[in-house]
Amino acid sequence: MAAERPLRRGFALIAAIVFVAVMAVIATVITVSLSGDNDARRIRKAADGLLRLAREIDSVAPSFRTEVQAKPGRLTQLVIPITGAMPSACGVTFAEAAADQAGTGAPGNGWNGPYHPVPIGAAGYPIAPGFVATDVLAANGARTRLPIVMNNVAIADAEDLGLLVDGVSTGAGPVVTFTPNGTNPVTVSYNVLITGCGL
Repeated sequence: MAAERPLRRGFALIAAIVFVAVMAVIATVITVSLSGDNDARRIRKAADGLLRLAREIDSVAPSFRTEVQAKPGRLTQLVIPITGAMPSACGVTFAEAAADQAGTGAPGNGWNGPYHPVPIGAAGYPIAPGFVATDVLAANGARTRLPIVMNNVAIADAEDLGLLVDGVSTGAGPVVTFTPNGTNPVTVSYNVLITGCGL
């Protein structure tokens, strides 16, 4: 009888060790499988967030460009009313649009936002983990495009975003552009297709 107790205890200890090992393997498998899903969801969230900003900048009314008749110079202008001294991406100020807001200018160029539902900070706007848009929106020379720029994006994330949006992972698409020049991270531009400057 006395010999059976250590045997039972030994068996219970082995059973506990096997149980813990099995649970650790199951937890590892679940973590690995979910992390892949989370990565795909993160890239989808980035694409959706950039598309939303693009619509708020220039889409069917109400959008910034349809109401102000110019390209915004900053993302913060989607949520903060413009003033006459603020620059647009066209290299001019919003003096005419600001005068319209005050009731002293020609009708049709007023800021009637906010166009984005949450605050956008001047330090950058986090679209998704790994994707932070800079506040400044600068025209890239082509009057039909306005890039939303994200610095310090991992090459793999940039390639996944390009593949999702443009169907190519080289950064050469019409919407997502970047230059994977062997350095990591890269700067990614999400090009908003936009009509002329107006004003």
